[in-house]
Amino acid sequence: MTRHIDLSAFASYRKNDATLNADGTIRTLLKSGYHRTPTEMKKKNNISQTTFGGNLQWFDHGFRAGLTALYTHFDRPLMPNTGQTYRSDYPQGYDFWNVGVSYGYLNYRWNMNGEIAMSGNGAVATLNSLSFQPTKRLSLTAIQRYYGSRYWALHANAFSEGGQMRNEMGMLVGANWTVNRFLALSAYTDYAYFRKPRYRASVASSAWDNYISAIYTRGNLSFLARYRFKIREKDNADHTKLINEYTQRTRFAFTCSGLNWDFKTQADLAYNHHKTNSFGYMLSEFVAWQPLSWLQTSANIGYFHTADFASRLYIYERSMLYSFSFPTFYGKGIRWSVFARANLRQNLSVLLKVGTTHYFDRKHISSGLQQINRSEQTDLEVQLHWKV
Repeated sequence: MTRHIDLSAFASYRKNDATLNADGTIRTLLKSGYHRTPTEMKKKNNISQTTFGGNLQWFDHGFRAGLTALYTHFDRPLMPNTGQTYRSDYPQGYDFWNVGVSYGYLNYRWNMNGEIAMSGNGAVATLNSLSFQPTKRLSLTAIQRYYGSRYWALHANAFSEGGQMRNEMGMLVGANWTVNRFLALSAYTDYAYFRKPRYRASVASSAWDNYISAIYTRGNLSFLARYRFKIREKDNADHTKLINEYTQRTRFAFTCSGLNWDFKTQADLAYNHHKTNSFGYMLSEFVAWQPLSWLQTSANIGYFHTADFASRLYIYERSMLYSFSFPTFYGKGIRWSVFARANLRQNLSVLLKVGTTHYFDRKHISSGLQQINRSEQTDLEVQLHWKV
């Protein structure tokens, strides 16, 4: 609008997938986009959603303030199953709105940001962060959040431990330290408290997450070592009290880069203790090569061996634009994938990815109508990107 004010607005009407109750109300909103089976087809486009909102921003000399408003309406009322204790505060009704006020300040040492928001039922949520850089080599960060147990925000996507912007309060403190031109260290500790019951915790519970990593770089060689230790309270087998679940994850990686190629050798370890012990590991190799200025290629292969799902492992795979691929692996098997991107013209690109997971410990994958009657699953993705 002006030099210091920015205004944006949007409106949307679309059909969405949902699971319905017997009376036609909405039990669950679905976001997977799958329409593979008769059951999934019955859930396709059976509700309509109208959403509109806007954002007003003012900024000047490092200061920023904003106002955001959002409204959503469904043609059927949202009525989730609140019989389970941890679902008792789930959103309900036809109409949902949120309004929030944000602030920010930025200079060469300080970076402050935050927002406080309210939902249509009067519940409040707030998220605030503060970063301070006392020297060129050291930066400190703190993130505080509070999401009321009845805060309803259907489209929210903010920092949290529980994965939902509801029933959580917590604080993260972290640091990044460039020791010298070869070595960089980073660490954080994050504590979260959940005032009301949540999935697999019948009473108030907490979680404590700790992380440290070191990266040593020398020329075109790089070494990474990182360790994560997490404690989360969950129900015991009888649901009579909370017990701690301990999860430890470690990664070692060696990377070598060249003019138009690079490769990485990586080892991942996972250990979980809740009711039983579970251990897993994965060894993987990543290679990227750009043979031509308009063609990029990469490939990876890895062997994984875990006791069960509790010690599952994740690795990053390059994928389509605007998406992140972190597949999960558990059991025993091999995973490989190949990716290619060809920039055919300045505004036209084609992307291709093929991946296969072969298991040694099972003769079929999944169950029901999704069952694959073999120990191997292959996925294929193709994307055409045309920029006007």
